[in-house]
Amino acid sequence: MKKYELTFVYQKDLKDVEKNLEKILDSVKAKIVKKEDWGVKKLAYAIKKQTEAKYLYFEIELEADKTKELENKIKLEENLLRYLIIAVK
Repeated sequence: MKKYELTFVYQKDLKDVEKNLEKILDSVKAKIVKKEDWGVKKLAYAIKKQTEAKYLYFEIELEADKTKELENKIKLEENLLRYLIIAVK
């Protein structure tokens, strides 16, 4: 299993996004090693008319062949403004 860091940026007033993201991670059998709520931060520029957003950070372990499936499922989450997946050595 490879290690990955995931950062999600989503609208600050939505409550169920965090649960949906954890369900997506469970569906691809990712093991959550660490989870941090970075809170609400001001964006450098407006994204979908939002000037502030909530940040959520995960460290996960995942089979390398499941990363594309994970990315496809994340793209379907409409409430996300941005996301970043980084492989860790």
